[in-house]
Amino acid sequence: MTTIKIRAILPTVVGNPKLLEDKLKRIQKNTSQRIRRDFEKTTRTWVKKPKFTVSVKREVNALLVDTGTDDEIYGYVTEGTRPHIIRARNAPRLLFRFPSVAKTQPNVLRSGPGKTGSQWASKLEVHHPGTEARNFHVVIAERFRDNFVEDCNRALREYLQATTRP
Repeated sequence: MTTIKIRAILPTVVGNPKLLEDKLKRIQKNTSQRIRRDFEKTTRTWVKKPKFTVSVKREVNALLVDTGTDDEIYGYVTEGTRPHIIRARNAPRLLFRFPSVAKTQPNVLRSGPGKTGSQWASKLEVHHPGTEARNFHVVIAERFRDNFVEDCNRALREYLQATTRP
């Protein structure tokens, strides 16, 4: 499962915490939607697109944004695979085109057209070299983690300034 969990630790506040709570919920919702859009960018040109889930939660002293997918193929792409052997099972031989160009690149949040090769091969088995991890979840988490905490801190400062004015 490929997921991103972001947590902002919040202090206990005085005054009217409902004002702060509403602001924090907007930040949480906005961040979760932006994270989902980034995940969806990585599969824009895929034929079978995975479904990305978004969960926003409020704990006693923390806000949580949990976004990801349990799609097996997406996991192989974003986390990579080790070298492995592929054998023909449902047919006498494997038949495939080569050379090909991948739709995605490591550490880049987008999906291009890719390319299927023009030459054909027929093999009993193939020694696949493995897939280099695309690290989409790592790139997305790094992109949003600090921003989420900064947005929550800004909201807290604005709330405290508004409630402590004479």
